[in-house]
Amino acid sequence: MKIRPFILSIMMICMLSLLSGCWGQNELSNLALVNAMGIDRTKDGQILITFQIINAQNIASVQGGGAAQGPTVTIYQSKGGNLLEANRQATNKISRIMYYSHANLLVIGEELAKEGIYPLLDATERDKEFRNTTTVIIARNGRASNFLKVLTPIDKIPTDKVNKTLNTAQELSGGKLKSAVSGIIEDATTPGIEPTIGSFEMIGNMKKGESQDSLNYTDVPAHLVSSDLGLFKHGKLIDWVGGYRARAITWILKKTEGTTVPLKWKGSPYALDYKVKESEPNISVTLKNGKPHVNVTLKVIGNIEEATRPISLKDPKQLSQLQMMINHKLENQLEDTVHYVQGQKTDVFGFGELIYRKYPGVWKTMSKNWDDEGFPNLSVSVHVQSLVRHSELRSDPFTSNIKE
Repeated sequence: MKIRPFILSIMMICMLSLLSGCWGQNELSNLALVNAMGIDRTKDGQILITFQIINAQNIASVQGGGAAQGPTVTIYQSKGGNLLEANRQATNKISRIMYYSHANLLVIGEELAKEGIYPLLDATERDKEFRNTTTVIIARNGRASNFLKVLTPIDKIPTDKVNKTLNTAQELSGGKLKSAVSGIIEDATTPGIEPTIGSFEMIGNMKKGESQDSLNYTDVPAHLVSSDLGLFKHGKLIDWVGGYRARAITWILKKTEGTTVPLKWKGSPYALDYKVKESEPNISVTLKNGKPHVNVTLKVIGNIEEATRPISLKDPKQLSQLQMMINHKLENQLEDTVHYVQGQKTDVFGFGELIYRKYPGVWKTMSKNWDDEGFPNLSVSVHVQSLVRHSELRSDPFTSNIKE
């Protein structure tokens, strides 16, 4: 049966309507690719936004093996009563359309973080271009505006250096957190937990670090260094935690896989080094006499990767002794950290969230004064179970065989 020509024409027209075309597009030459954004408070109370914008042509020359004609990023600043107004003011300085889909870092100045960060996150969450996976950090002992001006030598785009450092440190050393916009908002809106945010410090000569010439030095004049964890309460920065306490927090939050633990042996405090390869934290809550009790259990598996004092790592008794030392040391560090954070009256561990989910009736009676009364007085027990798997390429250190 032959299809009539006009029916065929109608079918073709209908098929053409299904073909998509370009709508509302913007040419790359008309876009300013925002790579990072910094937020500070000005002396007159306004919001100062610092935009770090990618210089695509300079990145292309570096990746192509040629000499860069200039810095890979450019800094613009604008201010206003809120984020949106400050963003609009930026259009008076930038000739292209601000494009946020490539932004992967949000830096907040320390002083502004102490005032409160929640109002700053509303606009970023609403913007359809701004990714909620964007990393958030605090510029410790400084301003976000200065932080974003520092150039980095190995990673040509400074935000790459920040994100890669956090990824590596979180995986291998512990005590560091890569917090995203979405994660902070989730903690802020979930009962029984407060946000924890990582920080970076600017070390060295900041003025020289802003110059392209600084990248010509083998020892650059300014560095961006991962720093302590910021503890927040009701959206405000209240304290900094570093060292083993920061590591304990990331362990309980299940954000640390590996780290190193120095061990004392024969009078030397750093005679042995236990490198943790695998971590398995488990947090549970039970009721004892009608009151919640939290159990923190940590299982770690690792190797002895340094031994500067004579020891027999093949001796089961000495291995058992080492494991007991590891258990005792980590238990003390975890207990001390829990007590310290309880003293700050901010539940960054999420113990309250566990109670809320498992015992909603109990949580209802404790939720109103959780941070100030319930959490500081919460009963918490800690147990660590370690395993020394092996000692790398040799068992006993060669110092065990040195002739007297």
